[in-house]
Amino acid sequence: MVVAWFAVQESWRLALLAYLYLAVCGLPSDDERIQRCVTQIVQVVSTVKKREASEISVPLFVQYLMVGICARNEKDRKIARTKLSNVVETKFWPVRGVGFVPVLDDLWHGAGANGHPVTWNDYLRSREALLPT
Repeated sequence: MVVAWFAVQESWRLALLAYLYLAVCGLPSDDERIQRCVTQIVQVVSTVKKREASEISVPLFVQYLMVGICARNEKDRKIARTKLSNVVETKFWPVRGVGFVPVLDDLWHGAGANGHPVTWNDYLRSREALLPT
C-alpha cells in the first residue's frame, strides 16, 4: 500500500513537470525532458494496481491525459486512450476521461500526426474545438 501511495505521488510530480515544460515553458512535446516524464509516468502508474476487493479507485486521469497530449508513439497513445476510455475509473469525477479521447484523437491526427511534436496551444485548439467551454 505504501509503495502504491509513493507511485501515485511520483506520477503527480511527473505529470506536473510535463505540464510545466509544455504549457508554462512553451516547449514542444519532443523535448527530451517531456518525453522522459511521459516514459516515467507510464512506468510508474503501471505499478499501481486496482485492488479487486476495494471500492476505492485511484484516479490517474491527469497523468494519462498528459501522457496522451505528449505521446509521440502509438504505444503510449494507445495506453492513454485505453485508460481514459475506462469509465469505471472516472465515474465519480465531474469530467470523465472518455470525454477527452476525441480531443486526443483530433490532436494526434492533426498537429501530432505521424509523431510530430505538439505544443500546449495545439492541445488547447483541439480541446476548444471538441469540448467548448
